[in-house]
Amino acid sequence: MKRFGTIAIIVTILIASYFGLLFTSISFGVSHNTGTITTPSNDSSFGNLFFSSNIPDSLPYAKYKIIADIHNAFIQKKEQINNSPGLSGWGFFNMGLRSGIAETNNYDNLPASFSTENLIERLALKDSLNNLITEEKNKEKISNLKKQVDSIDEHLHFNPFDLALEQRSKNENYFSIGKYNLKDYETKFFIKNGTYNLAKVKWQQNKNNPNNKIGKYYIEKINFRYSSTNKEILKPISATTFKFLEILLIIFLVIASIATIYFYVGIPIQILVNISRGDAFSIININYLNAITKFTVALTLFSFIVPRLLKFILIKEFYNDFTVSNPDGIVDFLKFIFFIVALILIRKAFIKGKNLQQENELTV
Repeated sequence: MKRFGTIAIIVTILIASYFGLLFTSISFGVSHNTGTITTPSNDSSFGNLFFSSNIPDSLPYAKYKIIADIHNAFIQKKEQINNSPGLSGWGFFNMGLRSGIAETNNYDNLPASFSTENLIERLALKDSLNNLITEEKNKEKISNLKKQVDSIDEHLHFNPFDLALEQRSKNENYFSIGKYNLKDYETKFFIKNGTYNLAKVKWQQNKNNPNNKIGKYYIEKINFRYSSTNKEILKPISATTFKFLEILLIIFLVIASIATIYFYVGIPIQILVNISRGDAFSIININYLNAITKFTVALTLFSFIVPRLLKFILIKEFYNDFTVSNPDGIVDFLKFIFFIVALILIRKAFIKGKNLQQENELTV
């Protein structure tokens, strides 16, 4: 160990472990199931999670695009709700509070007026009305026909995003824990009738082709919301609980901030002042470095143990479907480890300097 350098070996192992776990997370984060998944035929039971726009290719491009734009707007809105963006809040150590107008009840069913058949009929009616306008000579009748065309145009340009005005959602409060990914690529989170669900695939062996499995989606309810945008688990809480936790976290954050400033700003400045006075390798400087090291170790343990402990308290059967986002967690962990190793080495150097100083004084 001494020949090759103990510290060099430790650093090499840490970096190699990081890339090894990163590769593992990528490998397991992508599904290796080779098979065919049957999309649910009763799509409404999945809150239109698998809605797709089926538009006849024979339609003229202009009409095709109008229908496609309306359907795509609906799909985007569903994805926006399921991805849980737009929640404001704050936190630290992958924990925090989130709140906002989080839609949970809208868009469970595609409005009948958005169906391809209905839209094609309206487009055909618009063409008929336009033909009548060109043939009509009575100004009053032309005006009435144009009003009907304008009404159809207004409907055809109607954006599903505006449905939020008709179905306003109440303010939602959450306690958040991050960073987590879904274990299986095929698993999807969705909201239906205000409930939180996972669409999961059940695989069966294909009798006709053993090398190709057949998958079918089924629904599993869960007791928390998932934000794929921020990789956060969002546990719903009441307004009273939110206020209590907010006060508690503010108190803790103030204490933690003061402690962090003291150990990472105040003490290092004091050490520099002591060094400038010619008292570099004093016992007090060594004790200061020891205190910083212990605080960093405590901070590291807290930041990695507490969020994981809360999962088991707040969320049941969490590890069945979610896994820690390894790249994010490992990078943060390695930062702490390198900092701790650096502090230990600096402290050892100070101890060595103190011993050499004492030896020189005895020699003199």
